[in-house]
Parts: sequence; structure tokens; C-alpha cells
Amino acid sequence: MAASYKSFVKEAYIDPIRSVLIIDDDYPTLEELLFMQVHKDDEHSAQIVDQKGKYSEKAWRSTPLPVKSVIDQFRNNKWLVDTHDGQNINLADEESFTHHLHQSDLLILDYQLDGDDSGGDKCLSVIRHLAANNHHNLVVVYTNEEPEKVFRQIVLRLLCPCAKIEEKVQGNTAVNDAVSDWECEDDEIASKIIDSIDLGLYLAVRKDYQSCMREINSADGVRFHQFVSLFDQRPSSMTVNKNGSSAKSVGAREVFALPESLKWPEIRMAYK
Repeated sequence: MAASYKSFVKEAYIDPIRSVLIIDDDYPTLEELLFMQVHKDDEHSAQIVDQKGKYSEKAWRSTPLPVKSVIDQFRNNKWLVDTHDGQNINLADEESFTHHLHQSDLLILDYQLDGDDSGGDKCLSVIRHLAANNHHNLVVVYTNEEPEKVFRQIVLRLLCPCAKIEEKVQGNTAVNDAVSDWECEDDEIASKIIDSIDLGLYLAVRKDYQSCMREINSADGVRFHQFVSLFDQRPSSMTVNKNGSSAKSVGAREVFALPESLKWPEIRMAYK
């Protein structure tokens, strides 16, 4: 059964590959190679000198063998290979950039397209646009960061706001008012509430909303212990019900909107 499944995966995803595009800020591009050759003796134009300096800083120039090895492996499969350094990715006009990405069957994407100290915003934006395209099947992301962290960021960027949470919070300012009052006694309470709901719990709520709400109100709600404990410590003057059963209460349904909008804002950024 396992061998059969593996063969189906190969047939569906690997066999159709004819072209590969590698996007990595340290990879050479055809434009770069031609530019350096055409202007190799030009030291008079400040703009050209500056561009030559940027190209010269790429790691492949001092250690070209790893890049050559990757490209050779793909070409050994008789695949067409192109490279892009990601430098002209305009986050404000992603559609124009990602249009030509749809022409490649396999995209090899560096998570940090602005250096090892940068975040993955460019990479995540490209993935989100490609996910909306019916003709692009396969993206491989590589990174120096913790793989699980990167995987979760990709999952978050592909999510839309939770409809059930949105329905409860829409037009309801009670949660902000309650937290503001609470901050008079504990100025870090908003951060504590957000930290009590990690990504695993948040995704669990999205998967089975009603079940998680029941778990919060049960004695067996071990997963939500930190979250419930905070509610139990709330000021006595505050009318807050953890299950949100009262029309004027601020409960779990509202509070779960806090991490969605503040802790993982990319969920809402992607779907504004």
C-alpha cells in the first residue's frame, strides 16, 4: 500500500515537472551575468558601480559549487532550470510578479529573500498568490530557521479569518473595553491573554469550535488551563463570562479574536 501511494504521489506531482524556477537572493541571474560582463570595465557611472557592488556581494561568487550542484541535479532530470534573486519582488504589486511564476512546474523558494536576518514576508506573499492559482502544484521552501516555525507561518498566511470568531466579534467592542478596564489592575493582561492561547490551541478552535468552547467550560479542559485561569483572576467588578453566554459578556469567543488580530495579524493582512 505504501509503495503504491508513493507511486501515485510521483505520478501526480513529480512526473509532470518540466521546468523549475529557483528564487534565492544569493543565486545568480542571467540578467546579472550579462550586466557584469557588459559593464566589467565601466567604473564611471555611480549607478552601475553600485549595482555591480550589490551583485558582487552574493555568496555564490565566493562559493559557486553548491549552486552549480543544485542546478545540475535538476538538469540531470532533463528539467529546464531558471533562477531569480527575488530582488524585484514588489509586495504592493504581487500579481504582476507572480504571473510569470505560474509558467514553472516546480518553484524552489528561499524563505528569507532579503538575507538570513530577514523575515519571510516576500516568500509568504508569493506562496499565498500561487495557492490561488489552479495551475501551480508544487512549491518547495527551504530555510535556515526552525522548520516547524516556518511551516506554521505558511499555514497562517494561507488561512482566512475564522468565520465563527468574526461573527461573534463583528461590531462588538466589549472585549476591548473589558481588557482596557482590566489593564488598570494589570497592565500586562492583554499580553497574558494572548500568550495563553498558542497557535496549536487557536488552530484546534478553528477545527472544532463548539467542542473547544465546551472544553473551556468543563473541568477537563486541560489544554485551556492557562486561559481559564486568567479569567478566574479577573477583577470582581468586571462582568466577564468565559463562555460568552450573556449578550453583554466578554468570553472565550471574543478573546480568541485577540490572538487572531494581534498575535497572528498575517491572517487578516492577507484577506483585507
